[in-house]
Amino acid sequence: MEPYANLVERFTDAGSAYHVALGLKGVYNRGFWLVKPLVGVEVPLILDISNVFWVPFYAYVGAEFYPFRLGRFELVASAALAMGGAYIMVDTSKILGDNSQPYYLTHLGVRGDLKAQFLFSRDAKLAATVGVAAYAGLLDAYVGKSSFFKSSAQISAGLSFVQKF
Repeated sequence: MEPYANLVERFTDAGSAYHVALGLKGVYNRGFWLVKPLVGVEVPLILDISNVFWVPFYAYVGAEFYPFRLGRFELVASAALAMGGAYIMVDTSKILGDNSQPYYLTHLGVRGDLKAQFLFSRDAKLAATVGVAAYAGLLDAYVGKSSFFKSSAQISAGLSFVQKF
């Protein structure tokens, strides 16, 4: 498992906004594969008073492609299909009745990353990542222009640390 932190710039029809995203990514890495499956989850830390009662997140599944290696340095590309949503932390059954649920699917999209890793010990790597993502908002007709739930394109840059166990 690889924990990471990214600085993300979101572009919507209302303009752009920055936020920090924390995530956890896992790549199945047994054997010699040219393409390795990956899964991950990411939580954007959005500083907005309207999100006091909900936690936004993205989940993704995709592939990491065989790395280009130069000694202790390697470049790795990955691509994934993603979905976004919100976990509601309050009981909404009084407002929504039988339609109440704790999780709402809000986005579908794709993402791609390019990661530069440096092996600094036998079992540990430090990585810098740049990425792009595009999400189609499923609630565009129902939310305001600056909402997290709108369709968006994103660029990101971040750091991660990988420790083999």
